[in-house]
Amino acid sequence: MSVFSKVRALCSRGFAISVLSAAFFLLLSTGSGGGLWAEGREAAILFVNSSPIRAGILIDGEDTGMQTPAVFHTLPAGEHDVLLVKPGFRDTRRTVVLTAGTPAHISPDLEEYTITLGVAGEERVRMAGGEVNTRENYLRLPEGAYRFSREPEGQEDRMQDDLSRETKNLVSIEPVYPKESLIEGLEVMVPLMFLFSTALAVNDVVEPSESELFFRPMTFASYSLSAAGWAYLGMLERERQEFYQALPLGRLDRSKSLARAAEVYDLGDEYLSLGRLADAIKQFTLVVERYPDSPLVPKAIYKTGKIHIIQGNTDYARETFQLILQEYPTVRTYDKARQELADLYTAQGRYGEALAELDSMVFLDPLFSRAEVSEQKVELRTMIGDGGGK
Repeated sequence: MSVFSKVRALCSRGFAISVLSAAFFLLLSTGSGGGLWAEGREAAILFVNSSPIRAGILIDGEDTGMQTPAVFHTLPAGEHDVLLVKPGFRDTRRTVVLTAGTPAHISPDLEEYTITLGVAGEERVRMAGGEVNTRENYLRLPEGAYRFSREPEGQEDRMQDDLSRETKNLVSIEPVYPKESLIEGLEVMVPLMFLFSTALAVNDVVEPSESELFFRPMTFASYSLSAAGWAYLGMLERERQEFYQALPLGRLDRSKSLARAAEVYDLGDEYLSLGRLADAIKQFTLVVERYPDSPLVPKAIYKTGKIHIIQGNTDYARETFQLILQEYPTVRTYDKARQELADLYTAQGRYGEALAELDSMVFLDPLFSRAEVSEQKVELRTMIGDGGGK
């Protein structure tokens, strides 16, 4: 079951608790700390996040198999190299120095190696052999050189005003191959070299040399250079075609941009403030399903859990907070989820589990005070000592 399927289940009311529990235990079996262990050294804690999320994480050259956001509990103290990789974005590297017992975090903004372009005043753009309606889509272009031109009106379009208006608003974008100038130069030089070689051959026929060879060495050398030039030009032509075919030219639906995710999330917040809980859950679920790369996904899941508490759906709330800890642990959601779980377990008389949640807090979120949590832990230990709860 994918993460988004889990979220859909947690955000709706129609699923049985047993199904959700089975999904959670399956999730637990995957682990969350990666394959990096302290191996006898004191372990440190590292939170790794990014914007957008779902970037692959490599630590010290080892693929952890994890995606952002993630938390690693078993890294040895010391210096570590963290590399984040995500298709469409430049690889992002950070160096962190970890201290045993002191949690750390990194959360870089990933840099796109494609450019998102809006064409003002133009309705249609011809790109890579297809047309894009720029009223509904942004253009996504990789870095490089491009030729922009407005397509002229055709004879047929002049006969029909409506078609003429369509063509008038058509812009052509053509990528420029990086070795284009070299190809253009060779297209002039290679034929000239061949003509020069032919002239030498004619001269050898008219004025034969006294050697045993029919053609002089210079003629052979000239033809060899011409052949090499044709071969190199052909190779560049093939590379150019491969370059055009591999270009990640495309379109980005405006409705699916990360900016749109913020609008949907804010609407969910507004519904929550108005007490329209079902509508709020619907908006937060849309953030998770439609915009899975948005940094707002962890917060949307957390607020879904809070709504379940308000509605009295404690089992759904518990599964939601556990999902955050396993799949979306960020500095802003990790301790919150631990605290919410501790409160839920305390209300159910499960004091030992509540204490375990509080013991796992890392206090990177300034919202939480170690002193206040320590007082809560003392109370739980007292209840356990009195023989109450579990």
